[in-house]
Amino acid sequence: MPPAFGICWQDEETRNEETIVSVKFGALVLQTMPYDDLRDAVRFVESVGLDNAWVADQIGVPSRPEMPFLEAWTALAGLARDTDRIRLGPLVSNVAMRNPGMLAKHVLTVDQLSHGRIDLAIGAGYFAVEHAWVGVPFPDGPGRSRRLKEAAAILDRGLRGEPVTFDGEFFQLADAPMTPAPTQRPRVPLYVAGQARASLEVAVQHADVVVTTSFDDSPTIDQASSRLRDRMRLIDDLCVAVGRDPASLGRLYSAGYAEEGIFTSTDSIADWVGRFVEAGAPNSRSISTTPRWGRSTSSPRPASSRPVRLWRDSRRTSCPTTDPAARYDEPDPGDRRVPDRHLARAGNEADHPAQEVRRRRSRRGSRGERRRRELSTARAA
Repeated sequence: MPPAFGICWQDEETRNEETIVSVKFGALVLQTMPYDDLRDAVRFVESVGLDNAWVADQIGVPSRPEMPFLEAWTALAGLARDTDRIRLGPLVSNVAMRNPGMLAKHVLTVDQLSHGRIDLAIGAGYFAVEHAWVGVPFPDGPGRSRRLKEAAAILDRGLRGEPVTFDGEFFQLADAPMTPAPTQRPRVPLYVAGQARASLEVAVQHADVVVTTSFDDSPTIDQASSRLRDRMRLIDDLCVAVGRDPASLGRLYSAGYAEEGIFTSTDSIADWVGRFVEAGAPNSRSISTTPRWGRSTSSPRPASSRPVRLWRDSRRTSCPTTDPAARYDEPDPGDRRVPDRHLARAGNEADHPAQEVRRRRSRRGSRGERRRRELSTARAA
């Protein structure tokens, strides 16, 4: 799973027969870095006014298993103490890897540590190799959906602080205590990820927000938005079928896992947000989206009114979330670098942790340059 950023809206208002949607933004930061760097990245996300910071709950990156990868809930506990305002959570916790009873304990503990700023997103599991690494069964799609359904039912109750007894195909709990009591009432917000109908049914039954995405079979914005529209209609129909108001179920779209081209320009981002609103906003009170490589997005509630355009060297492949050395300043008129995918707003840019990291690294050279020097020295020796 790549690092990603997201946008979400909440709190619809009707004014003059028009639906007004206030947009909120979040970021998913892939924790392939030391904790201090992760903390600084999330603090930067918080400092520019974003509303959510997520981490990936995986054992590692399937395509690069040698890459260091921090454990999600340990990292979230640290971030809960090292941040002040931003909401935190995993996107997503695989219920195959997390016994839902123990997962509820993790969540309730971090809920207390964060003073009520934790969200929980769960999924049925996607990468077969990740299950093989630890010897966890990887059933077919329907089997994973049944396991997700059991976990969601347990968590829906357990996150309220209620003892849970459950006897299912995959999970068994016998009057398991769920303490400490949740800081958030009636419970910690629950997000459920789903692509197929069976998983979406689980979300409709138990979730506050449904998480969905497109993969490489939706390569264009037109195709991705069309499939999203169809999926939103299915979710609405499933809500109606069980007597739930579709507007009570938030929608989160994780963009960038397909090559939709959403983040090629600010215009393409604006186009996608408009399509997203049209697809889901009429019947939903919250939506979010995430790009593939961690490109930044605009802040709905900036720390300052002074805009700062984020620029990225066109030759670089790292993202500002995982590489705080990216430049956060106004471009020179002759600068050949391209603007990164947004207009960020910040206060005094010199005050941001990322700026100090950038200054230190500029003196030492980039990470790649330092690595090349190390290899050259090693070969010479």
